[in-house]
Amino acid sequence: MRSKSQNGFTLIELMIVVAIMGIASLVTVPRFIDWLEDIRVKDAARGVADAFALARVEAIRNQNNQIVSFQSNTTVTILDDTDNDGVADVGESVTTVTAQQGVTPGASAALSNVPGDPDPQNEFSNGLTFIGLDSNPTNSLAFLPTGIPVVFSTSPFTPGAVGSGSGGVYLTNGRRDYAIVLNAMGGVAVGKWSRSDAEWR
Repeated sequence: MRSKSQNGFTLIELMIVVAIMGIASLVTVPRFIDWLEDIRVKDAARGVADAFALARVEAIRNQNNQIVSFQSNTTVTILDDTDNDGVADVGESVTTVTAQQGVTPGASAALSNVPGDPDPQNEFSNGLTFIGLDSNPTNSLAFLPTGIPVVFSTSPFTPGAVGSGSGGVYLTNGRRDYAIVLNAMGGVAVGKWSRSDAEWR
């Protein structure tokens, strides 16, 4: 007589595999979620840098001011200010870069300003280090038709001096800090705080 071979898994074997998968998911799922949150704050930083670059290019191309404003510090609007008065008027287009979920202004671990940020007092906790013509913090700046960023006042539009538009934008997800620095000539750099080295990279 032939012996019958049995195919399949026993209940114990199946329970062992399920237990191993459960343990593996306990280790990998939190790391995956952290990774996704880190990607979001990095993407938000890149979005701000791209908004600055877009505003500069459009100011030069269209030969009119581009007003960059931060709404709640993480959403950026770019106004194509065709009449160069620094105020949104009917018919002027606005581009919006929306913030990523879980990203907030400021820094959670950074101990100093990113290199290139002209703010000497490390006032980056609110997310912005741009100083207006009245020597108070401001959330708006203009890219002139030359591509130079400046702070400004309205009624009438009065631009600040060259270099007045330089500053930093700081974003965090509670674990990772990113900084976007706008220099006096309109160049943009993105830095990431290294907790292990306690410095910007």
